[in-house]
Amino acid sequence: MSKIAVGVDVSKATFDVALLVPGRDKPSQEVFDNKLTGFKKLDAWLQARHAQKAHVCMESTGIYSQELATYLVGAGFEVSVVNPARIKAYAGSEMTRNKTDRSDAVLIAKYCLRHDLSAWKPLDAVHLKLRKIVRCLQDLQEDRVRILGRLEGVKDEVIRKFWHENLDFLDGQIRVMQKERDTLAKDNKALSDQRNLLKSIPGVGQRTALVMLAEIPDVHSFSSAKQLAAFAGLTPANHVSGTSIRGRSRLSKRGNRSLRSALFLPAMSAIRCNPAVRALAERMRARGKSKMAIIGAAMRKLLHIVYGVLKSGVPFQVLATC
Repeated sequence: MSKIAVGVDVSKATFDVALLVPGRDKPSQEVFDNKLTGFKKLDAWLQARHAQKAHVCMESTGIYSQELATYLVGAGFEVSVVNPARIKAYAGSEMTRNKTDRSDAVLIAKYCLRHDLSAWKPLDAVHLKLRKIVRCLQDLQEDRVRILGRLEGVKDEVIRKFWHENLDFLDGQIRVMQKERDTLAKDNKALSDQRNLLKSIPGVGQRTALVMLAEIPDVHSFSSAKQLAAFAGLTPANHVSGTSIRGRSRLSKRGNRSLRSALFLPAMSAIRCNPAVRALAERMRARGKSKMAIIGAAMRKLLHIVYGVLKSGVPFQVLATC
């Protein structure tokens, strides 16, 4: 061991911590409340154990881990937030049998020791607010789709009236959040400029542009377009072994679901009107690729273009229009 590693297993109400220090056989462990007072107690606990320069690692668990990670970065700790799938795969490689919060914290600490992890950076206030608005909108729209599904086949007028009232309420909330989103983008110059850059790409409209900016606020944190595609879960996962297994390649889907979902319809539009994406689709059709394979490749190609436009700051050169 050459560094001090801290593994954190985060749940809604509490988080378990395991501290691995060079020269010590057993980790130090503790449980804290998942709120500001717990964050401060963790800080004091680490300071008392001379772990001011510890590398803290935790799984990405959305709102449950974000506030803790933000606090620790502000307190001067190096923090990494990793995909839970990586920890699960590491547990399999270690043939781990136990599955408890305490054992998971130790596992995460060991993973931190054995891997060179990139540092996590908290979102700035504007992008954090945009992400919250965008994800709230996605939740509201998913609720709307579910209600429409429940209405199918319902004959009873009382029940239909109930669900229609719910739809009216949701539609009102969606309009409110859309206005908040658009006002935020309009009032912040940097956000507005980035949105306009993305809208220069045929197939990308206002809504998609803002979802992308909410989910990838700092494109410079990705070293390549391929890395961004992997972040979105848009890289192909091949299933080939020996001479007998030739599984069909599929999208890995191990990545940012919100970003991936936001690209589906724009990719279908881009196949029609974006010259770069259309050319790719035509080549794949000529090779006999399936419709879904073409759409997946179009989503990936569109994200590559997004990466280039955001990183260069230069609008897409429009050669065809929708």
